[in-house]
Amino acid sequence: MEKVPIEELEKKLKEARKRSVGSKWRHYKGGQYVISGISIMEATNEIAVIYSPLENPDVSFVRPITVWAELVEWNGKMVPRFSKI
Repeated sequence: MEKVPIEELEKKLKEARKRSVGSKWRHYKGGQYVISGISIMEATNEIAVIYSPLENPDVSFVRPITVWAELVEWNGKMVPRFSKI
């Protein structure tokens, strides 16, 4: 993997932080989550969202932001994977 300049990573992080830490989101299948951080996946240099279920904040998940923000098919419709609440 080629090295990405730190300035480029900082720019990507700044854009990604529009999904602000502390904001609450609903998954398309149900469940509510809070974003606890935005980070860089070291192995791929992808921006990632760190989030936890509201009902169990001691558990954290990490998902590439491209996957977090994508549309998925649900009940015959295209819907956002996560919607801000």
